[in-house]
Amino acid sequence: MSKKRYKEILESLPLYHDEAREYKENLDTMPSYYNYFTPSHEMALEYPGLKLESDTTQDLLNQLIDLKDQRNGVLMEMDLLKDVLKENNVKISHFNKKLHKHRISEKRHLKRELKGEKRFFLSNGKTIKSLVELKDKVNSMKRADFNQHIENNDFGNWVKHCFRNKSLAKKVNSAKTKKQLIDVLENNLR
Repeated sequence: MSKKRYKEILESLPLYHDEAREYKENLDTMPSYYNYFTPSHEMALEYPGLKLESDTTQDLLNQLIDLKDQRNGVLMEMDLLKDVLKENNVKISHFNKKLHKHRISEKRHLKRELKGEKRFFLSNGKTIKSLVELKDKVNSMKRADFNQHIENNDFGNWVKHCFRNKSLAKKVNSAKTKKQLIDVLENNLR
């Protein structure tokens, strides 16, 4: 950096002490500006708006070093927080993948066809092998047969014991009409 540029920078700084004033006044007469430029002045150039409580160069240097240390501490804390955030995002991503796989597995489980005694036996003697089939056959059921199964919580008990899904069983038990039952099944089989 040239003497001219240093002079411009020093002129833009407020005069905090006599030493800086002397540098500005005698800059042109000095044989080499670099011989007289101290670390405290370099730091003053980095923090031009700093208000000093003391007039000494050493106090200025100490204050600026403290500020740099504080800034470095904050930067280190920010880096640590970024690392923690990255780690947590990785954990959340991993958890979301597992949850997605579990939901897909659960949907497949709910759509499977049951065999033998696990099938649902209607009061008219016909059987239902899956929840998809139950959803399709609800509309064609006689109202009396449907109401009998609803009153006895037969559909909900079948879901609870054969598909091992208590939350869906509660929803099925809360359905009192054919439309409500179809809606519950459609929402959980998507």
